Amino acid sequence: MERWQQTGSNNCYTYVEGIGFPPPTEQQQQINKIKSFSNKIGAGTVLILLLSMILPFIFMLILQIQNPNISTEQLSESWVFTIANALLSAVVLILPFTFVWKTCKAPFKVVFPVSSKDIKLIIPACAVGLGVSVIGGFISALLSAFFSIFGTTPIMGDFSIPTNAAAAVIFIIELVVIVPITEEFVFRGVIMGVLRQFGDYFAIGVSALLFALLHRNMVQFPNAFIMGLILGYFVIRTGSIWTGIIIHGVNNAVAIGITALMTIFTEHNMALSLSVYGLMLSAGLIGFFYFWIRQESKIVFKDRAVSLTVRQKLFSFFTAPMQVTAVILMVLSILSNFTSI
Repeated sequence: MERWQQTGSNNCYTYVEGIGFPPPTEQQQQINKIKSFSNKIGAGTVLILLLSMILPFIFMLILQIQNPNISTEQLSESWVFTIANALLSAVVLILPFTFVWKTCKAPFKVVFPVSSKDIKLIIPACAVGLGVSVIGGFISALLSAFFSIFGTTPIMGDFSIPTNAAAAVIFIIELVVIVPITEEFVFRGVIMGVLRQFGDYFAIGVSALLFALLHRNMVQFPNAFIMGLILGYFVIRTGSIWTGIIIHGVNNAVAIGITALMTIFTEHNMALSLSVYGLMLSAGLIGFFYFWIRQESKIVFKDRAVSLTVRQKLFSFFTAPMQVTAVILMVLSILSNFTSI
């Protein structure tokens, strides 16, 4: 039989002589749907990357025009600058992925699930998150040591707390409240929520990988990826995105606390860091055994796209043109955050 393919936006039709255009198979429909969602997520990610460069540049330009004699250091200590930076960071994430959410036509309860039935699990889940962040930090240290063999080391953005009291409070609110809400909306809400129809493991893994890549530096990549897996698991386990927001906020708060303590007690950094990380790891083990003993981890993840293998899902997602573009840009950004030693 003579065959001819015609590709549309969501479906691929094959002309069969004597039959016409039979509808695509269930497998092909799922592949096309994954690619469609991937292109939208990729477009949102590219928009984040563009806005994160353009908006701060415009903002700084306006400030310098209005205050030509003020230095960058003075600006960074201003509470007005800190508020503006927090708002810009939120807009850069929320705006593109509100567009992604709307174009994917996902219900609000899919991208922002809320449930109180397993609220008792939040405290042990936070403990697990703290322990996992220590493991992620250890892997980051190993990677830095590995790269140092080749005369280079990964770097990350400035994480210093402003010395101005008002700016410091706003900075803490940004990292403990605003960042967890916006990032969980994007990654565990829109991305994971939309992709769950193709399987929970697939959705958790892809959202965690994109979460790590969008941090755009190798220092945070290992911890962000592992934490992304944990956050995805607990959001699905409890049925509420607030679980992810709280775990995320607690981890950021502890990171700020460690930074502050090390700034104050500069002569005892090693002993202090070992003590704090030991406590965090202990909390993680207690949380893990809580779930293990009570069998709270016994959750059956669903694999709804039964006609596709994991390899087919991943290949379909990461070969969509806009997703390829987004991944290349994020990888290039990661590579730019290395310095010679």
